[in-house]
Amino acid sequence: MKLKKIKEILQAEVLVGEEKDLEVDVTNACGADLISDILADTKKNAVLLTGLTHRQIIQTASMSEFAAIVFVRGKFPAQDVIELARENGLPLLRTEYPLYESCGLLYEAGLKGNERDKKRIEKRNGEEQITGAMRLVYDVYGGDFDRAGKATEQAKKVLKQLGVNPSSMRRASIAAYEAEMNIVIHAYKGKLIFNITPSYIEIIAEDEGPGIEDVELAMKEGFSTAPERVRELGFGAGMGLPNMKKFSDVFEINSVVGKGTKVKMIVNL
Repeated sequence: MKLKKIKEILQAEVLVGEEKDLEVDVTNACGADLISDILADTKKNAVLLTGLTHRQIIQTASMSEFAAIVFVRGKFPAQDVIELARENGLPLLRTEYPLYESCGLLYEAGLKGNERDKKRIEKRNGEEQITGAMRLVYDVYGGDFDRAGKATEQAKKVLKQLGVNPSSMRRASIAAYEAEMNIVIHAYKGKLIFNITPSYIEIIAEDEGPGIEDVELAMKEGFSTAPERVRELGFGAGMGLPNMKKFSDVFEINSVVGKGTKVKMIVNL
């Protein structure tokens, strides 16, 4: 289904994108107002329907390689969000329909997705190995939501330039993004480190912060200590650590109360 058809079905207004951008083929859709749900979605060529309009939704959608975003419930993003989407080449649309109705209308119109597409994508793109090794180090600061996600975004660009296969790159990006956001939400400051080798990507997130009192409890889906103001942004659903583990081949976490937390993840290529 063309994006322009989705625009017609939802009677949507185009905020970012030209006529040629509306010709993109969309085969799936994701409707969510939680960042963790959006990151966990594995669809390709998908349109994201959401009521979240802050800058991080652009970072999240770009990280997960969505084809476009449709803001529901008549939501209108701020100008800086629109400009960020334009910089990322991400079409933005806006509809008055609520989330549930928007998803229903698209499903009824035939946008049902295809499980075979997912399997084909997982098997395509020959495992082209990168050569040499590289280390990337980024500083991350607690409470800095304006720059949250930038470190992962920059690292992803490097992975693309190195020719990392799309499946491994996406897994590494999601794991790293969750780790970066955990530092922004819970710590004072920290570092996000990427060690890129010909056979795997090692991601290390270490922070200075309050630490985790009960790591086993923190690993349970849905457990969260995020404040309400963070939850209002769509974060803090208690899926950060579980998603890091889900998208990694190796996952290790060590935390000292009153000192900080260190997470190591490895994604095989």
